[in-house]
Parts: sequence; structure tokens; C-alpha cells
Amino acid sequence: MVTLEGAISIALRAGAISSIVLMMIGLFTDERLIGMGIALLIMTPVFRVLISSVGFLVKKEIVFVLLGFYVMLIFVISVLFAL
Repeated sequence: MVTLEGAISIALRAGAISSIVLMMIGLFTDERLIGMGIALLIMTPVFRVLISSVGFLVKKEIVFVLLGFYVMLIFVISVLFAL
């Protein structure tokens, strides 16, 4: 069984590695892949917060779930203002 910390570690590692692979492929083929790799790298912390929130929800740690969703709200507001 994977622990919460293990799931977070896997998500962060997968996000970083896949974004690097996309950017490296984009150097030799299509430049749009570089942008997709950068977007994936930016989204990796968002995945971390989502995984943490779900993990805390399973553990019934409501305070941490609310904090996680508060951080997600800040992410969403930041993206909306950036548009």
C-alpha cells in the first residue's frame, strides 16, 4: 500500500520527469512540446496539493483538507488573474 508521502513523491517525480522529456523532445521536433512541458512543470505542485487534500480527506483530517482547498483556490485565482 502506498502512503500519502509516497503518492506525493511519485506525483512530483512523474511530473518533473515527464515535463523534462516533453521539453527535450520539443527541442528536436515541435516547439509546442516545450510549452507543454513547461505547463506540466507548472501544474506539478497543483497535483501535489490535490493528492494531499484527497489523502487528508481519507484520513478525515478536515482542517488540512480545508487548507488544501484554500491553496487550490489561490492557484485558480492566480491563473484567472494571469489571463
